Amino acid sequence: MINNLLVFFLLISIPVWGYGFSSGPPDYRTGAPGEMDCRQCHTSYPLNSGGGIFRFENVPSSYVGNGVYPINLRILQSGQTRWGFELKSTAGTILVADTVNTQLSSGIFLKHTAPGTFAGTSSGAVWSFHWQAPNDTTTTVLFYAAGNAANNNGNSFGDYIYTTVATTVRAVPITYVNQYGSFTSSSDTTRWYFEKYGDAISPGTLSWLNSFGGQTGGLLKITQTPGQKAKLTQIFTVTTSGWYTARAKFATDIADVSKQQKVYLYLQELDNSTTVVATGNQVIASGNGGFGQASVWRFVTISFYVQNTVLAVQAVGINPSVSGITCGLYIDEIWVASGEVISHSTVSLANSSFDNGTSGWLLEIYGDGVGTGIWSQLGSWYGHTGVLFGTQTASEKAKLSQFISLSSITTTFVSVWVYSGATSFNQTQKVYLYLYSNDNAYNKVIESGNAILQPGKWNPNQWRQVQFAVVPNTQHNVVQIVSINPVGRPPELIFFDEIILRQ
Repeated sequence: MINNLLVFFLLISIPVWGYGFSSGPPDYRTGAPGEMDCRQCHTSYPLNSGGGIFRFENVPSSYVGNGVYPINLRILQSGQTRWGFELKSTAGTILVADTVNTQLSSGIFLKHTAPGTFAGTSSGAVWSFHWQAPNDTTTTVLFYAAGNAANNNGNSFGDYIYTTVATTVRAVPITYVNQYGSFTSSSDTTRWYFEKYGDAISPGTLSWLNSFGGQTGGLLKITQTPGQKAKLTQIFTVTTSGWYTARAKFATDIADVSKQQKVYLYLQELDNSTTVVATGNQVIASGNGGFGQASVWRFVTISFYVQNTVLAVQAVGINPSVSGITCGLYIDEIWVASGEVISHSTVSLANSSFDNGTSGWLLEIYGDGVGTGIWSQLGSWYGHTGVLFGTQTASEKAKLSQFISLSSITTTFVSVWVYSGATSFNQTQKVYLYLYSNDNAYNKVIESGNAILQPGKWNPNQWRQVQFAVVPNTQHNVVQIVSINPVGRPPELIFFDEIILRQ
């Protein structure tokens, strides 16, 4: 009888244990170093093993002291119908924004309430809060969270536990080096050259507006009929060589997801013969299925190491001839600042240093190329070890791709080291670095990438690092290198090392 009573009391205690934290878990359950996560009670599965989603969203890539930022925490797991979490930040202040579904404990730990478990909901949960940045000398802040994707069965069995981490850094004060980038009045266009781009018949028309899509205080609109291509250019000088960053804010009025409007931002170095050596960020705006919904503003950022002191910043808008519509490209806040984009936590890539040749990378023909060339691994090349070495004959176009899943949809930095084997100053071997965002709604790939043109103009025996920044549209992405040896060129060599992603 005693044994039966013990079993009875143990069984009736399980639901109490399972529901005991439905109104919020104990403190110190965020998965941060030195803390526990929720597996102390929910022991059915290993950590992060359910294949679900658990991530911070809208964490700023950088912050200013005392700034207040809205942040979300999202969880989703197929087959589960109840949800819980606890989070903390290593600096700053967590502020409760949703008093119904979240609560603050000990002034540090944000966690769910009983209504905030969204019992019976199969579509996951999103908890919102505000974070006030510290106003001290802190340079890096981490957000830690543990989440529970529960099955709502009344006990602690059958639940999946996740942890996630996000990072933000203190913003570096910007030193602007170009002028008239905010377009606060129509006279701000006096230092910008507006003309057609490439083989376009005309650039379209340029106009100044006071507002569009919630952006006020002045901006430019480029109106283009099908086939028109425009470029807006400013040439200026800087005092020293080094890293420089260009940034611009773009919007489109295209609402048709089947139409494409192309946008480029270039930071260009002008050599002694006035030929442009370009490196730029490319975004293809495709209505609601691409660059963003109509009237939604997005930043494009590019960093580039400059050797000479005469620079050009250029925004290019292209309305393809096949679009069949007249569209508007809206531009604001074009500026160039000294310094490179801020580095964050490194995202893991398989064989990102090419120490094992092309292992971890998918090798294919790019576009209408005739072949992928021959790729092999080198022990060392001019100071770099574990280098990927490629040979391409004329017309060969190769791409190396790797699929990645980012922990959050926030600013992502991509960089690569490149060495060109071209020996002639005027050779036009082309190299591109891309980060692709997969569009879940329309299963399209939206490009946002960095283009390096004419590496034969670089000094011999010199590695160059190119880096750019972009906010991806989705969590699932592709990083890609493209190498092109144009038609009519002799066989060329190209060397790659250290593909790095940071968030």
